[in-house]
Amino acid sequence: MTEFIPCIDDVSVEPYFSKIDPVLAERRKKERNPAHSELSCSPSKKQCFRGVYDGFDNLLELAQQNGDGHTELHNRIAVLIESLISKPGVPLQRDGNDRNVLPSMLINTVHRRQTYQASKKKPTFEELHADYLESASYVYTAILYDDTPNNLIGGETALVNFRHGNQGDVTFGLSPIDSQESKSKEPTVFTDGLIVEPKSGRLVLFSSGAENFHAPMTVRQGNRPCYHFWFKCKEEKT
Repeated sequence: MTEFIPCIDDVSVEPYFSKIDPVLAERRKKERNPAHSELSCSPSKKQCFRGVYDGFDNLLELAQQNGDGHTELHNRIAVLIESLISKPGVPLQRDGNDRNVLPSMLINTVHRRQTYQASKKKPTFEELHADYLESASYVYTAILYDDTPNNLIGGETALVNFRHGNQGDVTFGLSPIDSQESKSKEPTVFTDGLIVEPKSGRLVLFSSGAENFHAPMTVRQGNRPCYHFWFKCKEEKT
């Protein structure tokens, strides 16, 4: 499943976060220079994306290896992302399974395995972020879920929508439960966007601009292992 959405460079979120927590507002950038849409590997027709794809156990096998296996893994994921960049509206082509097809636009910057443990805490605004606004090296994001335990409850990835109001205000699809006392550490509830359930071999791909603010939801039972990958442009416009 692929959803193509307008790319967004500047969400002017500071006033929104300032109402919740001034410290959080300082940490959450509202823009980055150059803008995501101005990068050499920005999506065609400014159509950014978010997508969920099952059956990538072959990529999971590479992730569980070391050395050359990781190089091949990064290349395959990069090729999959490039097909979404250059052909918006066209179903994802799984050419990334062909080790002879190499990426032309993207290079891997970070590869990290992370395990989310069970917790009683609720998801809060502290986790809500857009990757490119956090780091210039995070232009595109991939999440590959590792072997998922049968007792797992929770641990979803929430890609939240936001909307500009008539008065220039911004609302996110992750809202404080108690709107009268909205603080960054107060529990939140998901209201609008895409919830991705963890599943072994499931691959999540998305453009990392302000169109894809996201947050990990709390693991309530078991643990949720996954691999995170970030990619940037090989070359920038001069």
